Amino acid sequence: MPYQHLCQNPACNKPFLTSHKRVRCCSLVCARAIQPLKSLAVRFWPRVRMCTHGEFCPYCHWEWTGGHHRLGYGVISMRTGGRGTVMVSRLVSHIMWELINARPIPNGLQINHHCDYPPCCSIWHLYIGTQAENMQDARTRDRFARGEDVSKMDTQTVLSIKELYRQGHTAHEIAIRLAIAQATVTFILQGKRWRHIAAALEPSERTALALKHRQEGNMYRRKNKLTPAQVVEIRTLAKKGYSPKLLSQTFAVSYDQVRKIILGQSWKHLP
Repeated sequence: MPYQHLCQNPACNKPFLTSHKRVRCCSLVCARAIQPLKSLAVRFWPRVRMCTHGEFCPYCHWEWTGGHHRLGYGVISMRTGGRGTVMVSRLVSHIMWELINARPIPNGLQINHHCDYPPCCSIWHLYIGTQAENMQDARTRDRFARGEDVSKMDTQTVLSIKELYRQGHTAHEIAIRLAIAQATVTFILQGKRWRHIAAALEPSERTALALKHRQEGNMYRRKNKLTPAQVVEIRTLAKKGYSPKLLSQTFAVSYDQVRKIILGQSWKHLP
């Protein structure tokens, strides 16, 4: 149902039709004439709660009392675009730095926090830098979740992984035994995961154990290699019509190995 109103702008004051009952002006130009947009600074500063020590206090937080991001950082809506019709939300820390320094943030840089309080927008707690510097700062101040906070494993399990590896178990065997991914075991042994409990092996120790496991694996494989007599028998049975699948099951070797023997791709020196 259309509604007929008179434009509230004294310079216009013409009738117009609208589908909204509370519309007061016939156009955005008339609306801005009777209620101009507030500048960003006018909207920004009343929402900053400074400490009682004043604006030159470098210790206390300046809490943002307006809207907040889902992570707790303050945000403020502002219009962008050629005609100012697009609304976007920007971080309060960015706006604070731009208002104080009277210039936009350079490309490739961002505003980082010295403090660990997301609603804080104190200019004394902000510095301009890169994302890499922000991540390094977070590592230095131990801001990342780690260990049992973000993992299904506990500290005792991680310590047992190193002990099992020292006893001669391979990463694959440990992963099966503990029902975890082999990559997880490898990363723990290499010190790429759970570094804070020193679960990683020393490089020299890890190299020695890896060589030991490799030698034990070679010995195990040598025990299970086919003998020349078995190779000749496989080829003889294949000529009689035995399938490679049946031969692989009979001699406890892989199907691919039997196929290569029959085709002459391996053990070429035997008839």
